[in-house]
Order: sequence, then C-alpha cells, then structure tokens
Amino acid sequence: MTCKSSAYVTLNQAEGVFARLLDHAREHDVVLEQTGPKDFKIVVGSGFIAIGTDGLGLILNVSAESVSILYFLKEAAALHLAEYNAEVAEALHWEDESTRPLNLKAPPSFHELSVVSVSEPMDGLIRLRLSGTDDLSGLAGPGIHVKLMLPINPERTPVWPQASRNGLTKWPKGADELHVRYYTIKFIDLTAGVLDIDIVRHDGGLIADWAVAAKPGAKIGLLGPGGGETPDKAKRVLLCGDKTALPALARMLEELPDNVAGDVVAEAADLDCLTHYLPSTHLTLHVLPEDRFRSDVEQYSESLTVNKKPDFAWFAGEHQNAQSMRRFFKSDLGLSKGQQYAITYWRDGGPLEAN
Repeated sequence: MTCKSSAYVTLNQAEGVFARLLDHAREHDVVLEQTGPKDFKIVVGSGFIAIGTDGLGLILNVSAESVSILYFLKEAAALHLAEYNAEVAEALHWEDESTRPLNLKAPPSFHELSVVSVSEPMDGLIRLRLSGTDDLSGLAGPGIHVKLMLPINPERTPVWPQASRNGLTKWPKGADELHVRYYTIKFIDLTAGVLDIDIVRHDGGLIADWAVAAKPGAKIGLLGPGGGETPDKAKRVLLCGDKTALPALARMLEELPDNVAGDVVAEAADLDCLTHYLPSTHLTLHVLPEDRFRSDVEQYSESLTVNKKPDFAWFAGEHQNAQSMRRFFKSDLGLSKGQQYAITYWRDGGPLEAN
C-alpha cells in the first residue's frame, strides 16, 4: 500500500527558503535527489519527501509504504520548515486520507498498550510482551522502530501525544511531560494480538526500571513503526551492533534474502548466547563482549573487510561509536548514502530524546 500526502504553503521569498532547505538537506546524511532547479527529493526507504517551489510558495509531497511512516515523514518535513519559519510551519495543512479533524486527536500510529508479561530472553535484556485493544496490524510493518513513552511523573495519569494538521506532534508539557525513547519490535503475532519489545536493563533508565517492575495490565504508549532498512539488494553485508541493537539485528536477519553473504558483529557474553537470541542465519556471527565492544568494534570490522568488502554496512549503538563507524563505512569501505547506516541508539553521559 502506498500512502501519499501533499501540502502547499505561501510565503515571502519562497525561492530563498527553498535554497536554504536544499542546503540543509545536503548537510545531512540523507539520500538526496535533485530532480530539477526548483525541486528536490529526500528518499527514505521506498518513500520520499519532495519539496519544490513555484516562486510564490513551497510545494510538499510525501509518499510512504504505510500510514505510520507517512506520519513520520510529514512531521520531518514540518520540522525542517519550522527551523526557518515557525509561523508558516504552524499554518501548514496536509491533504490526505489520514488527516484528522481540527480538534486534536492521537496520531494515526499511536497505540495504548497493556503489559501481558515480563521475561528475560538474554542476560541484561528485559522482554515486554504487550497487547492492545485497537487494530495492531500496522505494527507488523513496514518499519520496525517505535517510540515508547511513559509519564515522567509515575503518579500522573498518562496524557498521550496528539496530532495536528500541520504534521507536528503535540507533546504534553509540564506535569504531564512524557519520557520517550526509541525501541525495536522484536516479534509480533497479529492473530494473538501481542508483540514483544526487548529493553536493555540499566539502572536509572525510566522505561527500563518500569519494565522490570511492570505488572500485567500496566499501560504504556507506543508511536510507530518507522525505519529499519533491509539490505535486500546487497550481495554482501556487514551488520554491527551493541546489545541495544540486538532486536534490530534479529529483525534484519529474519528478512534478509538467502543469497546475501556477510558478517554480523554483535555484543554478547559468548557465541552460544548470541546464537540463541538471533534467528538462524547463513551470515557469519562474531561476538565482542561488553568490555571490548565499544573499543574494538571498528578495528574488528576492518579486519573482516580487508579482502571482502561489503556493498551494504549497518551499525547501531552508542553515539561516538556510530560517528566513528560512519567514517569507516564512508572512507574505508567507500560506501555512499543508502549503502551505509550508522545510527545512534544511545549517548554515553547524556539522554537521547525521541520527542
């Protein structure tokens, strides 16, 4: 299914704003196609954000595989526009079948879920099995990443985010502020109406601490899914990730075509532990323990690619690791945008906000 949305916004000096938006896109690690002197397109998987100008305003078109991803792309376009003119972004009005009435309601990809059970699939990981009363079919994909959210004040009754017609999410503030973090759907069974999300156990993490103590019936908010590139056109891949990335690695391996070769470098206690967690794969598994992963992952990956360079590389983990792995993918492996992804899942010494 292809979902589409469009918007037109009138503004002064439209061509100047368009030029600044194009420069801004060029500065970021995105797949960019300039389709004409007054048009460009940011490609996101099989979808895109297209921005153009007729001299009097900006023309925006968004296409995605699902309502959920469409919502994320509309918000991304609105956020970029808001950096240059908040008033114009506020007046933005998207036209599509998923547009909600003017009175604010939850985003089309929001779900309030209940805890079914809590388990430990691997040392250091907490598995939340969740269920919902609404239609969960959109959570089966495309996309594997979601935002989980809880009130920062655990004594508060949750006030969930709302959607506005300009594409921006209205997040509650003050006493109702939410703690929001990205996670990956590890497993979903639409027939049973349940899904699993694995969370790294770490002291002081609001969602991790909540998950450890969660009882059946406890409520949590979810927005998504989106993201999650599968290298289905690659012949050889390099997939790397610390413990926070294990659920995403598992999902990627499940969807990887059988004719793709390559290596997986992951953080785990030992190979048996990693093999038990990940699905069966024809890729070669390599393990780095927790005390060596961050310091050794780049050098170890380099040793694997000296004679067999991949045509797709992926990393997820701590911010500094992601930065260095991105340089390695680009400079050493010669991979361009769309052939390599190095994603920050967490930041040592500070929070990584998702709202």
